[in-house]
Amino acid sequence: MRNRTVVVLGMHRSGTSCLAGSLQSAGLHLGKVHTRNPYNLKGNRENPEIMALHERVLADNNASWDAPPPGSATWPDDLARRRDEIVAGYGGVPLWGFKDPRTLVLLEGWREALPRLEPAGIFRHPAAVARSLIARDRRRFDWSSALGLWRVYNQRLLLEFERKPFPLIEFVNMPARLAESLVRVCAALDLPHPECADDFFDAQLQKQAPEEAEVDDKSAALYARLREYEKEFKRSFP
Repeated sequence: MRNRTVVVLGMHRSGTSCLAGSLQSAGLHLGKVHTRNPYNLKGNRENPEIMALHERVLADNNASWDAPPPGSATWPDDLARRRDEIVAGYGGVPLWGFKDPRTLVLLEGWREALPRLEPAGIFRHPAAVARSLIARDRRRFDWSSALGLWRVYNQRLLLEFERKPFPLIEFVNMPARLAESLVRVCAALDLPHPECADDFFDAQLQKQAPEEAEVDDKSAALYARLREYEKEFKRSFP
């Protein structure tokens, strides 16, 4: 049986930690990850080595998490080797995965090392994400720039789903619906204990409710398409 690698895809402040923690509860090995952070008491579930690698790749491309490269990022040879070392470190693990929102804008480099990478995606209402970004850093974000960044990341998520469908859910402020979605993702990925997915879920993880707010037409249209693709996933895995 070949080793499997699952990657969580989604923008910052969009429930990626909740999804990653749920996958971990269902049997996905994440390795040494943060289990407690100032903005998330259950931790962001990110491997600090992968986070540091992504920061270096983005910097080499004159980019950052909040100013992603416009196209495919170039992975210099030394950082590609570091990526391969990280992958090799999971060599004895039959089922492992990782999560970092930056992966969405650096995914091509990971596919070079892991061509059978299995994505699991999550998205969130653009207004909720914008509020969360602004609440964390008002000097860096205003409403327009926060929504613009939401579109950059979620356009990548949408294109990945169109490239090849994968489990995709919405991070919603409805605990029962979200818990059901998390179990469905774990079952679709054939994780050992999908019924344990909601062991990690905590409604307190959702600090920004998706209140009615005006968003631009582009963001609204992109959000609507993502919701349609979530329905497509649900039809495939009822």
